[in-house]
Amino acid sequence: MSENGKRGNIIFKIIICVLLAAMAAGEIKLWLDLQKLKNENETQISVNQQLTKMLENMQNSDSVSYRGSWTDIPQEVLDQIEGNTLMEDSPVGADELAYLTIPYYNFDGQIAEGHMIAARDLADEILDIFEELCINQYPIESIDIAENFNQNKNAVLDSLEAASMGSNNTTSLMYRKRSDEFDKAAYGQAIDLNPKLNPEVTEDGTMPRNALDYKDRDTSKLNSTEKWAFISEESDVVKIFEKYGWTWRGADGYYGRFEK
Repeated sequence: MSENGKRGNIIFKIIICVLLAAMAAGEIKLWLDLQKLKNENETQISVNQQLTKMLENMQNSDSVSYRGSWTDIPQEVLDQIEGNTLMEDSPVGADELAYLTIPYYNFDGQIAEGHMIAARDLADEILDIFEELCINQYPIESIDIAENFNQNKNAVLDSLEAASMGSNNTTSLMYRKRSDEFDKAAYGQAIDLNPKLNPEVTEDGTMPRNALDYKDRDTSKLNSTEKWAFISEESDVVKIFEKYGWTWRGADGYYGRFEK
């Protein structure tokens, strides 16, 4: 073979080697890309599986619950209510009442924890009701004993009861008489739910007195949270209470009141 032929043959072989090397490199890169994609997919699948498992565990776990609890009234709370919502002539004594700790869905869209004093023999039932309200994300602005709203008293909200209701605070026990007869609240057998938004409407106005904006029961003025908390005959909250044998007093113009 001539010198030029040999040189051409060598160049041809070099070109072939370069092409084969390039092809090999491309295959390696492709293989690496495929492996990376596979690993990413497997990681994503693993993450999804873990998230699914976590959600299942949350749903099935006994530790995740919207049901509250109750105890005897703590002494420091008893010191607060005696002479206020629990008077010497109240129709029940402290031993007939319970101190409830209640998870609830607040007006900020968060799960909060409140406290209520109610009839001991209704405590478990009340916890069941509020668990359903929380699961249904029924918004409640506040749940607390009325005594913690004493500082809100003013010329309009001129009593402890008015200050609590005027702050849209949900309660049960309240020292209250009507025509010399004790109201159900005095027994801890009533619940006033979002009582400013759902006031007692009378010929003279509303109780609380700062709830006049809600007297006509017109929902067009309300924001979305207030509309959901607004109680009417068609409300799910009424159905939940009635399922447990409670009576809604809306027909009497007492829109936030439930009694047993």
